Amino acid sequence: MRRPNRRPPNRLQKALKRVQEAYDDTPLNAVGVKLVEFLSGVQAAVDADSSKSAQIEVACNTVIGIIELLPQIFGNRFFFDSAMIKALADQWSRGSIKLSNIIVPRPSGSEIWGHQRVIMPAEDKENAHFVDVILFPEEYEMECIDLLSYPLLCHELGHLIFFQHGEDFTNAFKTELEKEVNRLSLKAIADRGAAREKAQKIIKEVHELWTPSLNHHNWAHELAIDVVALWACGPAYLAVFQDELSKLEIDPYQIDQNHPPYEVRVSAMNITSKRLGWETYATGLMKVVGDNRKSKWRDKKVDRNRYTALVNSALINACISSALETCELLDLPKCTSAHLDRVNDALRQGTTLDFGIELIWAAWAVEDHQGEEAYNRWEKETLETLFQYITQ
Repeated sequence: MRRPNRRPPNRLQKALKRVQEAYDDTPLNAVGVKLVEFLSGVQAAVDADSSKSAQIEVACNTVIGIIELLPQIFGNRFFFDSAMIKALADQWSRGSIKLSNIIVPRPSGSEIWGHQRVIMPAEDKENAHFVDVILFPEEYEMECIDLLSYPLLCHELGHLIFFQHGEDFTNAFKTELEKEVNRLSLKAIADRGAAREKAQKIIKEVHELWTPSLNHHNWAHELAIDVVALWACGPAYLAVFQDELSKLEIDPYQIDQNHPPYEVRVSAMNITSKRLGWETYATGLMKVVGDNRKSKWRDKKVDRNRYTALVNSALINACISSALETCELLDLPKCTSAHLDRVNDALRQGTTLDFGIELIWAAWAVEDHQGEEAYNRWEKETLETLFQYITQ
């Protein structure tokens, strides 16, 4: 007996199934609902006008692309990091700062931290909803948590603050950037021929690398966010930055659009530390800079004149000042010696610190004052306690 023909599921049905499998009964169930509504709306439009059938393929590709960018595994580590993100966002959402309610963690698939803003599909592009994703390094399991690295989470959240509330920084720094570019242009007026062409090329590159952009892929924003993280975390950020530099085999003089050279970032943090009162904790980082100047990397600088011109001390100082002024204007919570003293008192009393910035301060304080072995014991006990709290 011949079986009746069964039509295979079409492209849209497959996409709907993929959404349901990814997000039904998960913390991102609301996102799944929005994606289903979007796909259903496209199907209704095509049913009403078959000439729009090509929209189905576009819509399905859009939805699958969004799923690939969002978390798809919701294990214990997801819930721990979500609790940490929420605590920090709540602590920082005061005054004019209002961080998004939808910030989720996801493993990056690499050794780096990062951030992605995932735009949800909408007819009104101006008012489309979005999900902010914080990318955590690979080895994304509970046993791989190292609280000493979590100041880097504050760095990524700093990007979110400046995405939403960074206009004051952008305006202040752009003013100083234009002044410096004009100064360099006047200085190059007397040049002729190849020298003038080279000077103009350098000036253009200074402008491109340092100009604040909406996507934060520029030197000014990256240095500013280092300032934000140092403002919020104090010496804990200096320690994790030094640790990252020691782990990575990187060229401290490498020039690219997205990040200033690591030598520049370290020098900027040293300047900022002096202004915030953490200068004694920056000696390790400055030793790294000194070692680099004697290392193999120093000889790899292809054009030292170009490097010196791009690594403009006036712009570094202007960036630091503009970022610190913005932290004050936004009333961003600031790490102080009094805060660290309070955390140390809590540690002496055996108190388990809750999720948020004090946990980051405490991790640094235990490791700095008591050493690695004591830190490992403290972290294990702390994580067990906090995990019991979020699973109750």
